[in-house]
This record gives sequence, structure tokens and C-alpha cells, in this order.
Amino acid sequence: MLKIGEFSKLCHVSVRMLRHFEEMGLLLPERVDPFTGYRYYTASQLTTVSTIVSLQRMGLSLTAIGEILESSSTSQALETHIEACYQKKLKEAEKLQVQLWQLKAAGERLRRKEEIMKNYIVVAKELPSCQVASLRDTLSTYTEEGRLWEKLHAEIAPQHPKFATPPFSTATYHDAEYNEANPDVEVQVSVIGSYQDTGHVFFKKLPARLVASVTFTGAYDQITDVNITAMRWIEENGYRTNGTMFNVYHVGPGDTSEPEKWVTECCFPIAAK
Repeated sequence: MLKIGEFSKLCHVSVRMLRHFEEMGLLLPERVDPFTGYRYYTASQLTTVSTIVSLQRMGLSLTAIGEILESSSTSQALETHIEACYQKKLKEAEKLQVQLWQLKAAGERLRRKEEIMKNYIVVAKELPSCQVASLRDTLSTYTEEGRLWEKLHAEIAPQHPKFATPPFSTATYHDAEYNEANPDVEVQVSVIGSYQDTGHVFFKKLPARLVASVTFTGAYDQITDVNITAMRWIEENGYRTNGTMFNVYHVGPGDTSEPEKWVTECCFPIAAK
């Protein structure tokens, strides 16, 4: 029989790792000297170590390897675990491929950032006073905003409201800071005439407001760049922010499911310094 050190050299596995295999129940010494505690292994156990190391390199966990070694049908157990490992690695590879694509896209976007941001045009404009139907609620996530619009229109529909032309639909985010969850969102649509408040929708008149306005076409992932462009413009042109920014949806998800056709106007209430 082979002492643990000699066995370690032959199988190219450290003594520390052999002891770990023992703790996991994967490879027990053939004999342990009751007086010295020395561990002894047989030559046939070199094959077991080789199998363990090979399976580790394939990505199998030691727990899975233990199940294979203990199985009465080693080949069937091995096939099952290898297939599971393959599917796991495939998903990891797909996720990695997406991350690689995102990194490449981010790099390209950073290279073109200043160029892209120059395409956003900021103008100061006064929005006239208007009557709106308003619904405000706390959502689980920002993606639930569509639910607010559905609820708003459903509650006011029995009154057959007349909407302004062109339509004026806005969303205001009232949180003092960015919250990934439970955002405080208010949606509004301009109407003509007088109507009764409902259980959740309130009708109110908005005052005229001076805003810094940026209109862009496409998906909403541009909004951070739009915000940066607008803030720069406000600082450079002698204004200060004067209220909560809001988005005007000229063409939105309710009109088309194609993001490249969305037209959004980001409005930042301003006042002279």
C-alpha cells in the first residue's frame, strides 16, 4: 500500500485535497494506522482519484461526483450529471455571450457618447395651462406604469371625456431619489371640459410652466443621456431647475409596440437664476 505522500505524487493531487476528498466521503484511505494516524491507499484508488479530477474539470461539483461514485449504475448516473452540467454551462455561455455583446455595445456607445448627445436639442418653452385627469400611485416597478394608464382611462371612460388635440399625456416621477422598486408615479392626460373625480382619478388645472424640453425618438434607455444634456444646458444658459421633471408621450407603448417609433419629450421645469 502507498502512504498518502507517495500516493499524492503519483496522482498529482495535493495531500490537502486528498484529505478534503476524504472529508467529502469521495475517497477513503484503504487503511488508517490506529497508532500513527498514517493513511494508506491502494494502487486501484489512483483510478478513483483520476475519475474525480476528470469530473471536476468538466465542471461537476464534488457533491455530484459523490452521487456518481455511489450509484449502482455509475455510467447512467454519470450520463445524467454530465447532461445537467452541460445544460448549466450552456446557459452560462449564453449569459456570457449577452454580457460580451453588452460590453461591446457599451464601448461603442461610450466612444460615440458626445456625438450622440450633440444630437439632442434642448429648447426653453412655455407649456400653457391645461386641465388634466390625474392618477398617482406607488408601483412595484417602473414597468408597471402601463397599469396606471389603463386604470386612468377605465375610470374616466363612463364620463366620455373629450381629450385635447394634440393629446398631452405625461408621467411624473415624484420620488426624491431614484428607487429601483416602489416608485411614486403620477400619470396625466389633458382633457377639455369639467368632470367629476372618481375613486382614484382627480381632475385638476395645471398652471403654465416654463420648461427645458428635449424630444427624442426611440427606446427609453436614452433618458439618462437626455437628462445629462438637459442639465448641462440649464446650467450653461442661466437657469435653475424649478420642479419635478416629467415625460410627455407623443407616441408611446400604448400607440405602438415598436420602440424605434416612440417619441418622448422630457420636460424639466426651470426658472431664471
